[in-house]
Amino acid sequence: MKNHATNSLGTAVISGPPVRSDSAATYRGEDVGTFWLDINIAAQGTGTDTFVSGCDAVSQDHIMASTDTPSDGVISGYWCSEIPSDQIEGGNWILEETISYEFTRYFVAIL
Repeated sequence: MKNHATNSLGTAVISGPPVRSDSAATYRGEDVGTFWLDINIAAQGTGTDTFVSGCDAVSQDHIMASTDTPSDGVISGYWCSEIPSDQIEGGNWILEETISYEFTRYFVAIL
Protein backbone atom coordinates (compact mmCIF):
# COMPACT_ATOMS: atom_id res chain seq x y z
CA MET A 1 0.00 0.00 0.00
CA LYS A 2 1.23 3.44 -0.84
CA ASN A 3 2.51 5.65 1.95
CA HIS A 4 0.89 9.06 2.32
CA ALA A 5 1.92 12.22 4.15
CA THR A 6 1.40 11.92 7.90
CA ASN A 7 0.90 14.38 10.74
CA SER A 8 2.92 14.45 13.97
CA LEU A 9 0.88 11.52 15.33
CA GLY A 10 1.68 9.35 12.33
CA THR A 11 -1.89 9.55 11.02
CA ALA A 12 -2.32 9.82 7.25
CA VAL A 13 -3.29 13.29 6.08
CA ILE A 14 -5.92 12.91 3.39
CA SER A 15 -7.94 15.80 2.03
CA GLY A 16 -11.12 13.96 1.30
CA PRO A 17 -14.39 12.91 2.82
CA PRO A 18 -14.97 9.57 4.49
CA VAL A 19 -16.61 7.17 2.04
CA ARG A 20 -19.06 4.79 3.69
CA SER A 21 -20.67 1.63 2.30
CA ASP A 22 -23.40 -0.33 4.03
CA SER A 23 -23.00 -4.05 3.53
CA ALA A 24 -23.93 -7.54 4.64
CA ALA A 25 -21.87 -10.72 4.62
CA THR A 26 -22.77 -14.39 4.97
CA TYR A 27 -20.21 -16.71 6.53
CA ARG A 28 -19.86 -19.93 4.49
CA GLY A 29 -17.25 -21.77 6.56
CA GLU A 30 -17.70 -24.97 8.54
CA ASP A 31 -16.84 -23.49 11.92
CA VAL A 32 -17.33 -20.04 13.42
CA GLY A 33 -16.00 -17.01 11.56
CA THR A 34 -14.89 -13.64 12.87
CA PHE A 35 -15.13 -11.03 10.11
CA TRP A 36 -12.57 -8.58 11.51
CA LEU A 37 -10.03 -11.40 11.79
CA ASP A 38 -10.85 -13.11 8.50
CA ILE A 39 -11.14 -10.19 6.06
CA ASN A 40 -9.00 -7.14 5.19
CA ILE A 41 -10.74 -4.17 3.58
CA ALA A 42 -9.08 -1.27 1.80
CA ALA A 43 -10.13 1.33 -0.72
CA GLN A 44 -8.47 1.79 -4.09
CA GLY A 45 -8.80 5.25 -5.57
CA THR A 46 -8.95 5.95 -9.27
CA GLY A 47 -5.32 6.99 -9.09
CA THR A 48 -4.54 3.36 -8.09
CA ASP A 49 -3.51 4.51 -4.59
CA THR A 50 -4.67 2.17 -1.84
CA PHE A 51 -6.11 3.50 1.42
CA VAL A 52 -6.49 1.32 4.49
CA SER A 53 -10.10 0.99 5.52
CA GLY A 54 -11.23 2.85 8.57
CA CYS A 55 -12.41 6.20 9.78
CA ASP A 56 -11.65 8.02 13.00
CA ALA A 57 -15.00 7.19 14.60
CA VAL A 58 -15.97 3.51 14.63
CA SER A 59 -19.41 2.73 16.01
CA GLN A 60 -21.23 -0.49 16.87
CA ASP A 61 -22.68 -0.43 13.35
CA HIS A 62 -19.22 -0.86 11.80
CA ILE A 63 -18.94 -4.31 10.20
CA MET A 64 -15.61 -4.85 11.94
CA ALA A 65 -17.45 -4.63 15.29
CA SER A 66 -19.39 -7.81 14.48
CA THR A 67 -19.12 -10.82 16.76
CA ASP A 68 -18.35 -14.45 15.91
CA THR A 69 -20.63 -15.73 13.18
CA PRO A 70 -21.79 -19.37 12.82
CA SER A 71 -21.90 -21.14 9.45
CA ASP A 72 -24.50 -19.47 7.17
CA GLY A 73 -24.82 -16.64 9.69
CA VAL A 74 -25.25 -13.11 8.35
CA ILE A 75 -23.64 -9.95 9.68
CA SER A 76 -24.29 -6.43 8.51
CA GLY A 77 -22.87 -2.99 9.05
CA TYR A 78 -20.75 -0.47 7.23
CA TRP A 79 -17.11 0.09 6.43
CA CYS A 80 -15.52 3.36 5.55
CA SER A 81 -12.27 4.89 4.43
CA GLU A 82 -10.98 8.39 3.91
CA ILE A 83 -10.19 8.88 0.23
CA PRO A 84 -9.11 12.06 -1.59
CA SER A 85 -12.12 13.64 -3.30
CA ASP A 86 -10.60 13.34 -6.75
CA GLN A 87 -10.16 9.55 -6.41
CA ILE A 88 -13.64 8.50 -5.19
CA GLU A 89 -15.60 8.29 -8.44
CA GLY A 90 -14.52 5.10 -10.18
CA GLY A 91 -12.74 3.76 -7.09
CA ASN A 92 -13.10 0.27 -5.62
CA TRP A 93 -13.28 -1.47 -2.27
CA ILE A 94 -10.73 -4.28 -2.02
CA LEU A 95 -11.64 -7.32 0.10
CA GLU A 96 -9.22 -10.15 0.72
CA GLU A 97 -8.77 -12.97 3.17
CA THR A 98 -6.40 -12.12 5.99
CA ILE A 99 -4.61 -15.47 5.73
CA SER A 100 -4.70 -16.88 2.24
CA TYR A 101 -2.17 -18.73 0.18
CA GLU A 102 -4.09 -17.92 -3.00
CA PHE A 103 -3.86 -14.11 -2.57
CA THR A 104 -7.32 -13.66 -4.05
CA ARG A 105 -8.66 -10.09 -4.02
CA TYR A 106 -12.23 -9.03 -4.70
CA PHE A 107 -12.91 -5.56 -6.08
CA VAL A 108 -16.28 -3.93 -5.40
CA ALA A 109 -17.14 -0.61 -7.06
CA ILE A 110 -17.65 2.45 -4.85
CA LEU A 111 -21.02 3.83 -5.93
